[in-house]
Amino acid sequence: MVLVAAAGGGGSSCPSNGGGRQLWVLGDSYADTGNLGNLGRELTRVWYDPYGRTFPRRPSGRFSDGRVLTDFVASAVGIPTPVAYKLRHGAPGALLARGMNFAVGGSGVLDTGYFQRNMSVQIDLLQEQLRGCDPAGGVALVVVSGNDYSAVVDKDNGTSVIN
Repeated sequence: MVLVAAAGGGGSSCPSNGGGRQLWVLGDSYADTGNLGNLGRELTRVWYDPYGRTFPRRPSGRFSDGRVLTDFVASAVGIPTPVAYKLRHGAPGALLARGMNFAVGGSGVLDTGYFQRNMSVQIDLLQEQLRGCDPAGGVALVVVSGNDYSAVVDKDNGTSVIN
């Protein structure tokens, strides 16, 4: 996990959050708050019970029964959890002003073969979102777990011999 704080003057084309902090999240299922999408129970169980029973009391696309790392970091920074990129079009401006979450379950630094936006694509989406903006007071959370390792093992079927 990497946490980076940005400083500087505010850009006029950025969504205004009244001078408050913003959280920009890149990563995988440890940070995903609903970007995977509901592709049916077999592929995306996170949109069905029992996921979300503890928080937010309904399935929300989090890979947890409760909060994920994004929720904890947002709380520590003192802001509500940022909106998932997938839900940005229906979100009010005040919600968008606190940042955005690009993390998606199954993602990796490399192309994991799980058909998810890898870290490079997430960075491109972040740059597009911030085009012409100065993310002053913003915090970037980068979360990477084991999807890259899993992809290599799955691709190799575990048949490699390490000498």
